[in-house]
Amino acid sequence: MGDRKNIRDLDVLREFDEVRAIAHEQRLQLLAHLTRGPMSAGVLSRKTGIRPNRIHYHLRRLLDLGMVHEVPDRSRERASDRRYVARARHFIVDPGLGLNDPGMVAAIDSSLQSMLLDWRRSEILQIDVPRLARRIAFDCARISAGETVLIIYGRFGAELGETLLVEVEAAGARGVIRPWSHTWLFRTMDRHRDEDLQGMSFVPDELWSSLDAVLILTTSLPEGAAPDEEQTRKIPAMMELMSRFLREVHRRRIRFVEFSLPFRSEFDSSLVSPEDGTTTFWKAVMTDLDAIGQSGGRLHERIIADPSLRMVCERGTELTLKVDPRTISVRDGVLTSRDVSGGRTAEVLPTGSLAAVPDPESVRGRFVADYVAWSGVVVRNPKLRIDRGRIIEIEGGEGIEFVREMMAGAKGDGDQVAMVTFGLNPAGRGPTGKPTLDSCLEGTVSLHFGSNELLGGQGRSTLNLVFPHTALSVRNGPFTLLDSGRFVWDETKDARPRGRYERSGLGPADIERIAKDLQELMERERPYLDSRLRRETLASRLAVSTNHLSQVLRQGLSTTFNDLVNLHRVEEFKRRVQDPTNRNRTHLALALDAGFPSKASFYRSFRKVTGETPAQFQERMASTTQE
Repeated sequence: MGDRKNIRDLDVLREFDEVRAIAHEQRLQLLAHLTRGPMSAGVLSRKTGIRPNRIHYHLRRLLDLGMVHEVPDRSRERASDRRYVARARHFIVDPGLGLNDPGMVAAIDSSLQSMLLDWRRSEILQIDVPRLARRIAFDCARISAGETVLIIYGRFGAELGETLLVEVEAAGARGVIRPWSHTWLFRTMDRHRDEDLQGMSFVPDELWSSLDAVLILTTSLPEGAAPDEEQTRKIPAMMELMSRFLREVHRRRIRFVEFSLPFRSEFDSSLVSPEDGTTTFWKAVMTDLDAIGQSGGRLHERIIADPSLRMVCERGTELTLKVDPRTISVRDGVLTSRDVSGGRTAEVLPTGSLAAVPDPESVRGRFVADYVAWSGVVVRNPKLRIDRGRIIEIEGGEGIEFVREMMAGAKGDGDQVAMVTFGLNPAGRGPTGKPTLDSCLEGTVSLHFGSNELLGGQGRSTLNLVFPHTALSVRNGPFTLLDSGRFVWDETKDARPRGRYERSGLGPADIERIAKDLQELMERERPYLDSRLRRETLASRLAVSTNHLSQVLRQGLSTTFNDLVNLHRVEEFKRRVQDPTNRNRTHLALALDAGFPSKASFYRSFRKVTGETPAQFQERMASTTQE
């Protein structure tokens, strides 16, 4: 925690209390120093000339708001020796706090995200744009002299798109630019009638005869203002325009590479920190393609031997399906002439997966994914009930109604399983919250709904949804392909059940040590005050894997992650409600301060821990005091 590399790149101040807290010259000085690394109050006093008692006063205010963290160090007993660090290198004020125009807020936010991701890619991870362009054009698409290459991008892909053009032309190929942006999309819809859009071609007819490859840069980040009613009505026709283009690309055996640009907001769902998510993304893009191809070949052989699969998980997944062996494709990041002649003409970066089209009639049962994300909305643990390849019921938490509406309004087969993928990329573990990344990370199994034309399927849809699962167990016949998200490459290993932590490597002494560290961490740093605290974050602070943390919770403390966190939050609420300075604050306000994400979560957890309601607890405490 104390290391500078664990400080976030950026934190957006979305609360007026945070803005008021830093509207002070001395606090700004302290933050400026603490963004560089951990420092004690004494060091800060020497660097700034501020008296130690004022330093402690300002630090307490910043600590209460979570803008500064105390660095755990058992050797530093005195308060004056304790070290502190800022939670981020840079703080900015949410433009939404000072602007009333949603379009302006969205424009500023998207520009900032683009700038920040470019900075992290180049300055922290040392990946420059020309190197990335060469990976797309030559390592993956295998562009050569004399070929014609169509390059498609929007506003946020302009720098990379133009660099691709330079690299392609430097190799002796011909580059053709085509926009796919908010401006082009909306102006086209405004200019043309419905019947014109239905017969329009995305590229000039004369280009088809010479076209050899397509490189397209996409993003899930909303660009510009929302469409008006007339534009919304025409969006399906524009999506069909692109769908016709993709079908023609596949029919003509034209190499097609899509690069999905990352943005900070895609990793802002508390599944993972934006820094960890973007780092995993770029590692996945620049990974060893040969290693992916070898793993994909082994998995291909296993599935070809028995394409009937059974999927289960502890959360309730119980799904059976049979893939069509003719559609199995290993996405290893390279499109060779042999791939193209065999019908595999498309790649998506980040890459690294085995994809196949299932027989719709064979897909039956329940599938509980880690999440589903669409247009900035992330729904945790969505539960699908599938019969004959179609979703007949979908349940989930906040945001699930939006997903239902999107599926109901989609044109085509948005509710039919289009594809199943097995992630092979060793860059890291999910979930990260970005579906195109998670579906290629090693051990992740994803169900895709929507279009599968580039794999040779018949599914078409204006909506494509991905449901990833990072801890699924999959069997074909008597053998285990995946055990809780881990590949089982030993073909002699049967599917007999084992003890849950039989292969974890943690002994009793290790469990005791980590359990002690965990208890001290909860008491000293109080991470439970963060309403978005995740198991992965806690494991990272302890320098252990999430699986080992789960084992310690169950075997060392006889509890679960949620129960442990909520227990500490309940105790925090008790302390706050008994503090006389909080007598005018509501129970809900104190509960949110204690880390509970919602009113429902607070009341449910409080009753579970104490056996009474918050009001009953306060009344009992009051009567005890009077006695």
